[in-house]
Amino acid sequence: MIALNMIVRRGVVTSKSVVTSKMLAITLAVVSILFAGSLVAVQVTQSYSIPTAHSATTRMVTQKDNIWFVEYNANKIGQFNRKNHVFSEFDIPTKRSQPSDIALGADGSLWYTQQDANQIGHFNPVTKAFKEHDIPTPNSLPFRITTDANGDVWFTEHYGNRIVRFSIANEKFTEYVVPTASSRPAGIEVDSAGRVWFLETHGNKLGFLNPVDGSFSEFALPEPFAVPIDLVIDERGVIWFGGRRGSTLMAYDPSREAFEVHAIPGGGVIGGLTVNSVGKILFALENSGKIGLFNPVNGEFKIVRAVLEESKPYGIETDDEGNIWFADLKRNVLCRLDGQVLSLVK
Repeated sequence: MIALNMIVRRGVVTSKSVVTSKMLAITLAVVSILFAGSLVAVQVTQSYSIPTAHSATTRMVTQKDNIWFVEYNANKIGQFNRKNHVFSEFDIPTKRSQPSDIALGADGSLWYTQQDANQIGHFNPVTKAFKEHDIPTPNSLPFRITTDANGDVWFTEHYGNRIVRFSIANEKFTEYVVPTASSRPAGIEVDSAGRVWFLETHGNKLGFLNPVDGSFSEFALPEPFAVPIDLVIDERGVIWFGGRRGSTLMAYDPSREAFEVHAIPGGGVIGGLTVNSVGKILFALENSGKIGLFNPVNGEFKIVRAVLEESKPYGIETDDEGNIWFADLKRNVLCRLDGQVLSLVK
């Protein structure tokens, strides 16, 4: 296998609120696909160096030509234009706020959590303006964030043990206390019926909140001490998630009220997951430097070693061309895996 390194120089745009990378490092790597213990194909991964060192880019969203992400250590919102390969970075007003998640609003704006500032923030990609909102519960540690079909914002209070709605219309918070004490709610998503699904890292449960009447339902996970963090919902309404322990990909089907547990070949810790346009589950295996693909139709896994060097992939998304994007915490880069790799999963 061969790795090719190139340096591409770009122009510099100067502004008070934006830092555009002067030099963009691109790494092209031949990668291998592991299926049933055999190498079955090769693909190319491109890596793009994030301008701020040790940024700890952990979560991202895709929007047209842009990849938006949070820089946990650097206290910034980052932007990468995937067409011209230029980075821009925007300093969050509150210092050392430790942004931990980011979500795309219905109007194309961005919402993010600020763990240490006990705030959620809003960023307008057009005007580049920030607005921050103080959370009513002190020291709540806002963790994961999402938006619903009405444009309202939902997030978890990891220490506050609450699920929270922030109304766009009146900029008011509504907090719902999770029934399980000290459950440490983490990942959160809203399904097509408006139910708000979330994971409990200490409670070891999957739960949902009905926003109509404020009622909760909770379900004990099939794996003990799983320490689940992030979840996604596919077009069938099935909830997918993994844990920090157990090396499994789990699913819950509300229509059958049943869990599924799928052992990941070779093991690994899931550090973010998403669903692609054809319903396959993609996930980053942060402790093994690999990207996983799972086909819910036939139960088949394929594991991609996307980077030749030692790496720690975290967070994962797809763009409108089907390419896979993830952050590599070890090398402080954004990575793009050629979307053609998906054709290997039938």
